[in-house]
Amino acid sequence: MILMDVIWILIIAILPWLWWVDRGITQNAFAEVKKHCDTQNVQLLDDNIQLQKLRLKRNKNKQWQLYREYHFEFTSTGEHRYQGEMQLLGRTVERIRLSAFHI
Repeated sequence: MILMDVIWILIIAILPWLWWVDRGITQNAFAEVKKHCDTQNVQLLDDNIQLQKLRLKRNKNKQWQLYREYHFEFTSTGEHRYQGEMQLLGRTVERIRLSAFHI
């Protein structure tokens, strides 16, 4: 009985820690997207990125890591919304892609 209590306490303690780690990764991803948009002279809209995919994927060293794909919207002229995408493997930015847009 005591072992089950310890297991439940560990699970309850780990969940907030996992949420906190994921929150930090998302904040770093947002900062990278914002920086990328600034270098491309476009404006990130809604100050928001949305998680679209979350799964396990192997990195170059054949180790399993969490793969995250975020979508966001941006504008170049203020008139039209365009789609963007960011891919993370672990904490590493794999790619940031902006759809074609007017200059």
